[in-house]
Amino acid sequence: MPKKAHTEEQIVAVLRQGEAGEKVADICRKVGISEGTYSEVDMLWTIFVVLLILWLLGFSLHVGRKSDPSAAGCGVGGSGH
Repeated sequence: MPKKAHTEEQIVAVLRQGEAGEKVADICRKVGISEGTYSEVDMLWTIFVVLLILWLLGFSLHVGRKSDPSAAGCGVGGSGH
């Protein structure tokens, strides 16, 4: 497995610089990454934070499951009667 170019601490520090208002172009030039990479990491971090907050609040995401309680465990087509 290849070694990561930046540690988690370095990534968080870069994102905090952006949150503090420093220009993304300046941050990327100092760290040696593209603005596209910065944007992708920022987006992934935002998704992670939102999901963490939802989890802490007790929300659950059931991907691919129907929300209709009458369809639970019945298979395709309804109640099975």
